[in-house]
Formats: sequence, C-alpha cells, structure tokens
Amino acid sequence: MPALGDGGLTSGKVDDAQAGAESGLATRAAIDSGADFVIHAAGWLDNGRTVCFTKYRREAALLARGPH
Repeated sequence: MPALGDGGLTSGKVDDAQAGAESGLATRAAIDSGADFVIHAAGWLDNGRTVCFTKYRREAALLARGPH
C-alpha cells in the first residue's frame, strides 16, 4: 500500500534555523516511515502560506542526493 508523507513544512515565517530544524525533522520522519510520496517537501514556510525560493533550492538539492 503506497504511503503519503509531509515534507518540509514549517511554522517559521522566515528561512532561519527554526525553519530548517522543523522542516528537516518533518522530512526525516517521512523518510523514516517509508513514505512513497512526500508532498510539500521543499520551500514551504508559515505552514504553507508562503514559499521561499532559496529554501526550495536548498531542500530540493538535499532531496536529490537521497537519504544518505
């Protein structure tokens, strides 16, 4: 059965240490739980109310490298 997980969601309003920690933990939980599809994996800030292009680029590069 395919599983869906949430990725880099954060309640941080700016791309700072809080946003990085929260989105990293959410993405790690999705990967560790074996999610087949991770939605909202990159760039989201303020619980999806806004998107940050620099955060998107950084997280997309990390996701492209894989879980190693």
